[in-house]
Amino acid sequence: MTLETLTEVAGELGLEAGPIINHMNSAEVTDVLGANRQLAETMAIQGTPTFVIGSELLRGIPASGLAPAVEQIRNAEKG
Repeated sequence: MTLETLTEVAGELGLEAGPIINHMNSAEVTDVLGANRQLAETMAIQGTPTFVIGSELLRGIPASGLAPAVEQIRNAEKG
């Protein structure tokens, strides 16, 4: 998303883009993104979407949908 698009979307929602952009570029957000990236590297997550369900990593969304995959993993972990 470009800053122009962000500004447009914010306006459509009745929001001011300036504060959003300032927060987006803040050290707080940069730190959170860095921590998330580090966690993803630790968990060997290399792409999105990746879902952590119990102790399993589900990479992508199966053709059958997300809900059946989550149910199957949860049932398998229950034993």
